[in-house]
Amino acid sequence: MDPEVISHYYVLDIEHDARDAQIKMAFHRRSLKWHPDKNPNVSDKKLFECNAMMQKLNDAYTCLRDPKARGIYELRCASIVFTHEDDPGNWFRKQFEAERRSREEAAQRRRKEEQERNAARQQERQEQECRRKETEEREQRRREAEEQERRRKETEEREQRRREAEEKEQRRSENETREAGEQRRRNSGEQEQEEQAQGQSRPGTQEQQSRTTNPKFTAQEWESFFNLLRILIVLQKLASESNQTGTGSHSKHSASEPSDFGDASEAPRFTSEEPFKDNFSAGSKPSNYYSKQTKRSEFGPVPAHSSRARWSDSELEALLKLRRDYPYEKWDTIASRLNAKFGNGRNGNAVRQKHSKHSH
Repeated sequence: MDPEVISHYYVLDIEHDARDAQIKMAFHRRSLKWHPDKNPNVSDKKLFECNAMMQKLNDAYTCLRDPKARGIYELRCASIVFTHEDDPGNWFRKQFEAERRSREEAAQRRRKEEQERNAARQQERQEQECRRKETEEREQRRREAEEQERRRKETEEREQRRREAEEKEQRRSENETREAGEQRRRNSGEQEQEEQAQGQSRPGTQEQQSRTTNPKFTAQEWESFFNLLRILIVLQKLASESNQTGTGSHSKHSASEPSDFGDASEAPRFTSEEPFKDNFSAGSKPSNYYSKQTKRSEFGPVPAHSSRARWSDSELEALLKLRRDYPYEKWDTIASRLNAKFGNGRNGNAVRQKHSKHSH
């Protein structure tokens, strides 16, 4: 049988919160019962029990009267399970367990509250992150829309400039064609007038005309005819001098060195060995230089803005070969030849830059 475990309070038969006076009265009361002198005629077993009980009473009285020792003892009682259920020493264990449960519940509540706060903070962070991502996406979509709008406007502006350049080039070509036609008509008219004047100035022409037309002219009519003839001769001289001045200035220009890009065209040269002949009897002919100037190219006009198409090997070889075959041809003409063959829409500046990169 296990020995019973009792507390000092149970030995003195007092409550757990008894004061010193109560402890002293309980000790005297219990001593009158268990002191050996109060039990003289008892058996040895009973006497042993009385001595043991008196020892417990002394220990309890000594411990509980000392505040420091009593505090330590109460802490020990919190971890001891006493034999008797009604032992006052069990109060400390129950109190300790109640406090422990309270502390655990408080700690659990704190942990739960902390978890709830963490969950709330996490939820708030997630919501902030979602709002931030939505804001960034909206900003990204706005920037993309602005970039697309900017590119669209640039494309429209480039297309507008290209159309304006094409229209301008077309108008220029039409003007050149119209001016060339007018010049040819003027030259043709002047040539016919010269031929008529030369025919009138040949010997026997008047006699032949008198044989084939009405020979009956008055003196005033003949005078008017010769005045008109003199005016035609003067006009022919002025036209010849104008042609001589234009061809002379062009010969000086063609005799100078070609430009850095090699786009100087060949032009007829007049030297002192071939002077300009102002012979009305032989008639004058249109200048060879002007006929070359008014000659239309068989290729279309080049664009104002070159295409960004990738240069192929065949196109690059064709460019180098064209430059070797036509070293003094204009770059726009070479670009027109390339565009007619490959259809990439390049202008003279782009062709010149490409040739300068691959010609060394």
